[in-house]
Amino acid sequence: MTLFVLSVLLAGVSTLWVVHPIFARKLALLADVERADVLDAESRKSVALSSLREIEYDREAGKLDETDYRALHGQLAAEAMQAIRASDYVHTPGDEGRHACGFRNPPGSRFCGGCGTRLA
Repeated sequence: MTLFVLSVLLAGVSTLWVVHPIFARKLALLADVERADVLDAESRKSVALSSLREIEYDREAGKLDETDYRALHGQLAAEAMQAIRASDYVHTPGDEGRHACGFRNPPGSRFCGGCGTRLA
């Protein structure tokens, strides 16, 4: 009987040992190092600038003619400027544009990018 109780106890302890990390991770407070809006703005800026560099290389290599280059460059330059402005806006201090959920929305937003509620 003692051997049975010890084996059940050992099985329970080993099960808790294996399952504990799963529950501990679920209960842990997981916080991002950077806010999501900062990461999004920085990644959009990076993609836009690298796209501009890429079409420069394609033009120099002869893969793009001048008319295609000008059309792409105008479109990508506008996207890059929008991404740079969004990145600068996210990095500016202050609470203007910040919703009750804590997400900072760019000017002219109709819905919150963090929680999806309609903005006034």
